[in-house]
Amino acid sequence: MRAGIPLKPWGLFRHLTVTPIDNLYDTMRPAILIICSVLLGTPLSVSSQQPITQANKPERIVANNTLRSDRDPAILLQIKQPVQYVGGDRWVLYGVADCEVHVFVEADSAKNVTRLYWIQFEGYLPESRGRYDSYKSPIRADIGGREFIVDGGLMRTQTVSRPGSDRERVFEILKAKGYVLPPGMMYRRMVHLPTPDLRKELMIIYAEDLAPTGHAVDDLVQGGKSVAVWPQLAEALLQRAVERISAR
Repeated sequence: MRAGIPLKPWGLFRHLTVTPIDNLYDTMRPAILIICSVLLGTPLSVSSQQPITQANKPERIVANNTLRSDRDPAILLQIKQPVQYVGGDRWVLYGVADCEVHVFVEADSAKNVTRLYWIQFEGYLPESRGRYDSYKSPIRADIGGREFIVDGGLMRTQTVSRPGSDRERVFEILKAKGYVLPPGMMYRRMVHLPTPDLRKELMIIYAEDLAPTGHAVDDLVQGGKSVAVWPQLAEALLQRAVERISAR
C-alpha cells in the first residue's frame, strides 16, 4: 500500500469527493477501533476511556513550538511560529489503543482559533489484533523524509463528537483552555506508519478556518454550489501544512 506511489501527486485531489458529514475522521476511523474492541470483548464504556494505568501523562516532550518523541516514531516535530501549545493527554482509545494527543493552535487575542495542529501517537495494545491498514487514499506527502498518507475534508465543529472519540478529547482540551473553533474548518489528515506490522501510527491533522475562503461547508460538499473549487482548496491546504510542519 505504501510502496511505489510517488510523493505529493497533487492532481489526484480532483478525484476526491466530499460528503456532507461532520468529519471523515470522526465518522469512519472509529468504526475500525470499535470492531477491534468487540472482538476483544472490551465494553465501550466510560471506563475504557480513562487514562492508561502505566502512564498518567503524555510521554512526548513539548517545548514552545517543538515536540519530541523518542519512539514510535523517534521524531522531532517543529511547527512554524506563531503558534501556541494548548495541551496534551494520553488514554486508552476505545479500549484497544494507547493514544497520546498534543494540540497546538494559531489564535487571536480572544482565543478564536484560525489554525489547528492535532498531533497524535497511537498504537494497538498487545492484546488487540488491530492494524492500521485501512487507509485508501493514494495521496502522499513528505515531512522530514518520512512518507505520510494524506486524506481529509471538511469539519463542522459545532456538531456533537462521537462519545469517547479522540476528536471529543481534543475538543475538550481546547474548551478547557478557553479556545473557540470556527464553525467550519477544512483539514488535511496526514498519517505515518512507522513499523512494518502497521500496528502504530503518527497522525497529524492540520485544519484551517474555512471563512477566509468565502465558502461554507455546505458550499463545498457534493451538490454544493462551489464544489468545483474544492480540489484547489485542498491542494493549497496541504501545501501550507507541509510548509508549516517540519521534522527531523
